[in-house]
Amino acid sequence: MAKDGTWGDHVTLQAAANTFGLQILLITSYEESFVLSIEPKNKKGDRVLYLSFWAEVHYNSVYPASDPPNRTADACEKKRKKVLGSQRLGNWLAK
Repeated sequence: MAKDGTWGDHVTLQAAANTFGLQILLITSYEESFVLSIEPKNKKGDRVLYLSFWAEVHYNSVYPASDPPNRTADACEKKRKKVLGSQRLGNWLAK
């Protein structure tokens, strides 16, 4: 998953939740269950990763409108370790 164009699935998300000890909340396109929770085996704090999940097809990261991800060319040149495709999450988990 470290390479661009490499994707994960629900099993990958469960493994990530277990590895990092955090809850993952999926905001889905399903009418009857619009929020799904993936719980880690051993929770390590109150951290939560929010993702959108569209009709069994695609996951996207979700972030506050007041704090969008940095998409400048400068940021692309300063490659940092990514976790689940997110440098911010990688930095946050490293704390």
